Amino acid sequence: MLPNYNIQYKNLIELKNKRKENVSIVFFINTKTKFGQINHLTENDLLITNTQDDINFSKLNLIYLKKPIYPKKIRSYIDKFLSNKKIDFEDIYILDKKLFNKHTNAHCSLTDIEDQIIIYLINNRFCSKEHIKQNILKIKSSIETNSLESHLTRIRKKLNKINTSLVIRSKNDNISIYLHQKK
Repeated sequence: MLPNYNIQYKNLIELKNKRKENVSIVFFINTKTKFGQINHLTENDLLITNTQDDINFSKLNLIYLKKPIYPKKIRSYIDKFLSNKKIDFEDIYILDKKLFNKHTNAHCSLTDIEDQIIIYLINNRFCSKEHIKQNILKIKSSIETNSLESHLTRIRKKLNKINTSLVIRSKNDNISIYLHQKK
């Protein structure tokens, strides 16, 4: 139902204890969920539930969808919800497919693919080229292409254009993003 997203299945307690700052979470909860299990959710989260009014969602400062809701509407709402999130990292932020320098407010636009790649790198800090090729670019591992390197080159140019200290490094089959410490 959600092929464009990195889906991980976690229980609510595990998420409460290991939450990353820049990650928006979509929660699917059922009728057995108690208010105390979800009261740590924030406005960065989307809650989808099959309950009626068993839980008073208005007490929570978050967006929620209640039944009846159809898969196509869920997918559409998740796409809209996640595309409008501000992603903060070091001296930049990303909002509405635009890359901003926090200090100078210099900015430039990102393509859909560039946006997906840089957000994935920010959320994971380190990954394999193969993972991005298969999961973001949708390129089979048997196909030889320089497409990923081309996208990374354009992203690096945009990082330089807005004068950020972020560096994307690719070596062998790995890619990482980090803040370059100037001497």
